[in-house]
Amino acid sequence: MKNHTGMSGDSIMELLRDVAEAFTGLVTHGGRTLMRLPLPRLMLLCIGLAFMLTILPLAFMLFVLFLGIKLVLLLSVLAVRKARRRPLLLGNPGKHADE
Repeated sequence: MKNHTGMSGDSIMELLRDVAEAFTGLVTHGGRTLMRLPLPRLMLLCIGLAFMLTILPLAFMLFVLFLGIKLVLLLSVLAVRKARRRPLLLGNPGKHADE
């Protein structure tokens, strides 16, 4: 029996077995490589991984936060300038609205 994609259930199971076998081989190879690493290099690897998992997302979130604050301030300044200019356009062209 074939599904709508044209693949049979057996071929899907075979594909999943191949993916699981490749993943298992990758994990096994990675484990063997880690066991051969000297401790100082392993420590540097752990520090680099910790840096990637903690400090980089924090820096990215702070960048997004400050960019958002900058945009809010920019929009508020533009709104104030537009509000100040509007009475000049609607009122007497020779006089300011404050006079």
